[in-house]
Amino acid sequence: ANDLDARYQRAARLLADDDFAGAMAELLTIARIARGCRHDIGRTSLIALFDLLGNVHPLTRQYRPLLSESLH
Repeated sequence: ANDLDARYQRAARLLADDDFAGAMAELLTIARIARGCRHDIGRTSLIALFDLLGNVHPLTRQYRPLLSESLH
């Protein structure tokens, strides 16, 4: 559960399968557990997904506040 590399690899596989929600959940967990992991890869990857999907996409609207909460 706390193997961050495995979580990141799982997120990549989920993205390859177009499971954006699953990937975002994994990336959010990484961001919450370890901000320093690979130069904050959980947060930066989520932001990249937000940019890809756009501000009005339901997943962006769901996960952006969750990410923000996890950082404070």
